[in-house]
Amino acid sequence: MLSISGGCYLGRKLSGFGASEAEMPGFRPTTARVREAMFSILGPAVKYARVLDLYAGCGLLGFEALSRGASTALAVESAPVAQKLLKKNASTLGLESSQWQLLPARVEALLTRSPESVVQSGEIQPFNLVFMDPPYALALTPEFLSALFCSPWVSRQATIVIEQDSKTPCFLPGAEVRAYGTSALWINHANPYYVD
Repeated sequence: MLSISGGCYLGRKLSGFGASEAEMPGFRPTTARVREAMFSILGPAVKYARVLDLYAGCGLLGFEALSRGASTALAVESAPVAQKLLKKNASTLGLESSQWQLLPARVEALLTRSPESVVQSGEIQPFNLVFMDPPYALALTPEFLSALFCSPWVSRQATIVIEQDSKTPCFLPGAEVRAYGTSALWINHANPYYVD
């Protein structure tokens, strides 16, 4: 079992992949140590944030952000096993659809669809806090990040947090890099793909 490490849901238990992890190569929830460091760095950027949780897995980062004061979170996840866990964990926390939604799709689908076409709450504002925690084996590219973060999904002022293998060189422009064992966080407090 996993647990929320801060905020109004502090200590609440969430389901992880458990026995199904063998069927889900590359899925590894962000450790408590890394989450604590991440949210300490983010500080007030979490309060009232509109969170986009990409490669959401079991949803730990999005749920942690909601616990710490984020307004809404949208989890994007394509794996059916993970989608079931996401729904179960949202139910465990008693979240309403006005707070949390699941988009059962590949992250790449965001590049060809508008937020209004897939989010059930009508017109939405671009997300201003983006978590991206893909399987380490997935090869992100600078071109993909540029296309994603210039899309209508992401605010011009968005804070972006990407978790990667600590051996992967950072190519997020202007990012602060923090390493924690085999994991590294790439953090940029202002969307680097927009230049005024």
